[in-house]
Amino acid sequence: MVKIEVGPATRADVAEYTANFSGGAQLPPYRVLALAGKADGKVIGVGGICMLPNGVRLAFADLAPEAHKYPVALHKAGLAGLAQAKNGGIKRVVATATTIESGERWLLRLGFHKEVAPGGVIYVKDL
Repeated sequence: MVKIEVGPATRADVAEYTANFSGGAQLPPYRVLALAGKADGKVIGVGGICMLPNGVRLAFADLAPEAHKYPVALHKAGLAGLAQAKNGGIKRVVATATTIESGERWLLRLGFHKEVAPGGVIYVKDL
């Protein structure tokens, strides 16, 4: 049985994940409050809150294909990340659902609500 662990993301976790799953893509060059998910010690996802310069707090999740095998762990990690953000004084988080097929359903289940913005649909959660 695979053991899933979720904890604060370190620079090493992000480097490992981006080297293995993001095709070398890096997280945006902004401060983040992030968690890393590991399956048997291997980083299979990084997610959290990105602090954009304009004051927006953007929720993100970058997940390896194998991470989707663990929906309960993913959901618990999402809830933990939102609780961490709230405890850190963040009042509102926005997200988009463009990269994960079930992203909209997951965001709604996490308590986000859909809003229509000039650039398209966004999801907002007040903490």
